[in-house]
Amino acid sequence: MPLPYDPDNKCNDSTAAISNLADEETIALQREPLTEEMAAECIRSGKQAHQDSAESLTANIVCLARYIGPRLSEYAQAQQKKITYHTWGSGTKIVRSWIPQDFKFYDKNGDDIHLHRRSSDEIFNLYQTMHYMKIIWRIQKNRKNGQSIKLPVDKNHTDLCP
Repeated sequence: MPLPYDPDNKCNDSTAAISNLADEETIALQREPLTEEMAAECIRSGKQAHQDSAESLTANIVCLARYIGPRLSEYAQAQQKKITYHTWGSGTKIVRSWIPQDFKFYDKNGDDIHLHRRSSDEIFNLYQTMHYMKIIWRIQKNRKNGQSIKLPVDKNHTDLCP
């Protein structure tokens, strides 16, 4: 499957954002690897792009990252074509990266809104019924593996609420 962007094109917004995130991830005790200006430009670019584009996806990831501050080691694969596993002390192996089932969406009554295998248009139309989402952190630096974090939908600030 081809990449949704050209990693050799250094002028591409997605390539620059991914490169910056990779560089900043290696800096010890980095508190704000993504500046306000970088985030604003990424969000602007994502809003102008089609909802299914790499730019839109990158903007959503940046918005989410501004809220939850994930570390690369907590949510991503080490390689594109090889699955990275984490082994718990018990010997149980789990996939390190987030998978679709780690993101759960709920309506105001707390009922699950099933998004798996829906088109982006269907998901976009369901947005008005969403009240909050929960993210399951499979791996965390603080060792609270499997923790579920609840994030309310902010319908007044949709630019910042992916």
